Amino acid sequence: MHLAEKDLAALIRAVQDSDVTRFDLVTPDFEIHIARGDDADTDVAPLPQSSTASPEAPAAPAPVAAAPALAAAVPAAAAEGLVEITAPMIGIFYTAPEPGADPFVALGSTVEAGMTVGLVEAMKLFTAVEAGAGGIVEQMLVSNGDYVEFGQPLVRLRPTA
Repeated sequence: MHLAEKDLAALIRAVQDSDVTRFDLVTPDFEIHIARGDDADTDVAPLPQSSTASPEAPAAPAPVAAAPALAAAVPAAAAEGLVEITAPMIGIFYTAPEPGADPFVALGSTVEAGMTVGLVEAMKLFTAVEAGAGGIVEQMLVSNGDYVEFGQPLVRLRPTA
């Protein structure tokens, strides 16, 4: 099934104009999640079509298989005293504001709370990924152009005192 941008825009407007706070559409080719108010984790969360997915990214998510891996990563980071910066939504992660530009952060960079460390793109909308705390970048867990899931750890910081 193919969903045109005008159809998606009409769907978003219909949800906005109604009393619905969350709408989920799941097909074999894609998922769309629209939420507003307290349920608004993401505005629109498309999955990549198999023709546009990067080789590392799955054509369709496997939430059951991915959940234990994410759950195991969080305690490991906490045990090491690291703070994780996670994806605010699903989409494509970018390390720089535009192609050819210097990355927002790199290994060893000092980050302040609220500083942008990357961007996530979904449906040509870019959302800044901001550090929730200050620290030094210890690990970059994803690369430029990688597909990321909501809540997926992207960067780990060693907090500064």
